[in-house]
Amino acid sequence: MLDQTIIPRASKVLVGVSGGLDSIALLHLLNRIKHNLAIEIIVVHYDHALRPGSSKDAHFVSRIAAELGFVFITEKNHKKCAKGISTEEFAREQRFDFFFRVAGRLSADAVILAHTQDDLAETVLMRIIRGTGLSGLRSILPAREINGVLFLRPLLNTRRSALEKFMVQIKAKHIEDPSNRQDIFLRNKIRHALIPYISRNFTPAITEKLAELAVNAAIDYDVLAEELNQIWPKVVVQSRGKVQIQLSEWKMLPRSMRRMLLREAAKRIAGGQGGLSLKHVSLIEVLAEQTGSTHKISCGADLKIMINKKFISLS
Repeated sequence: MLDQTIIPRASKVLVGVSGGLDSIALLHLLNRIKHNLAIEIIVVHYDHALRPGSSKDAHFVSRIAAELGFVFITEKNHKKCAKGISTEEFAREQRFDFFFRVAGRLSADAVILAHTQDDLAETVLMRIIRGTGLSGLRSILPAREINGVLFLRPLLNTRRSALEKFMVQIKAKHIEDPSNRQDIFLRNKIRHALIPYISRNFTPAITEKLAELAVNAAIDYDVLAEELNQIWPKVVVQSRGKVQIQLSEWKMLPRSMRRMLLREAAKRIAGGQGGLSLKHVSLIEVLAEQTGSTHKISCGADLKIMINKKFISLS
């Protein structure tokens, strides 16, 4: 049920626990293997404070952590969601910022999260609906380093229904976030309406098929990523806070590699906020053909792009 192979032995791990079924099941499963892997478990909980009574969740998780003998760390959000960003994205950014800070302070080796195969399938559909490429189709990766922190998801091959049965078997309690039942969020609409519809009318195995798509996309993307690593030092001049792509060399690359290189350069400059939209990438491609003058593009507060006859410069 739980993929132990991705968890480093003798490591210190933070386990993100919301109090919901998936994360409580993950905590109990990790508790069963902690001695075999010689891991130190620290339970972390972020209170988004987006609904009344959310502090009760922290108290619940604190009690479970104490019963299992784990250190518990929590933090409550006091910031307001900025204009132009969805509540979902705001909550995710604040939660991950919390993970980054705690992992750094405690020198943790990894953060373990409770995403399941159902979450994986829902994310694939969500990204298809919003428009995505090969990178986005990978959806949720079992192991991924973000800002120097390793995030592990050992339940990606496990259905939520299997965790429900496990929780009944061990007679463990969990809490239910009322927002999970509200179809105002795209993910909930996909979970409660779209996937059940496809399951009834097309294939009952839609969750497994979408998960397979994510895995296959990740395998194919890895090949391109390795090629990008080989090309990068030949095409790019990188200094602190700036990446310069040699225009003549860049134009000779296949289009897919040109686009990957642009997105990688943006990510290195602006971090997690550096995702280039298809609109921006297409505009760069058009302007790169107009070498008679210098062009400037603003991609938000964290990323500026300048194109001249020699370079595509990102800063």
